Amino acid sequence: MIDLLKDLNTYIMRKLLYTLTVALIFPVFANAQSSANSEVVTTYYLIRHAEKDRSNPENHDPSLKQEGMARALEWANVFADVKIDAIFSTDYKRTRQTAEPVSLKQKVPVALYDPRKLDLKAFKKNTRGKTVLIVGHSNTTPSLVNTLAE
Repeated sequence: MIDLLKDLNTYIMRKLLYTLTVALIFPVFANAQSSANSEVVTTYYLIRHAEKDRSNPENHDPSLKQEGMARALEWANVFADVKIDAIFSTDYKRTRQTAEPVSLKQKVPVALYDPRKLDLKAFKKNTRGKTVLIVGHSNTTPSLVNTLAE
């Protein structure tokens, strides 16, 4: 009975985590500007990396654990019907591994970015009119959402 409750609790927690992760896909429509004949819409999808391996607290650049790899594969399915023009990831194994299945499925290379050194004005200009996936971290993604929405 205790094992059944543990399994149920684990299942519920995973579903909750998945739901919260999906909720972080936050399309931001930046600077929709009308011109004589067209409207330019830029769409950013921002997600946090999938579950990382925390077995070694000394490892500051861990890979994804098995559940994280499964979630990364699921992102490729989530974005299967979305034409992604560009993919950005911070330079960590866990973010690159989260972006990789989408990159492979969409045949779009992953470009690396440093959220502390990102020139937002240039970034917005270079991604204008595109659909962009950005893979980051829980401490960088919310502020990036706010600045992209400005």
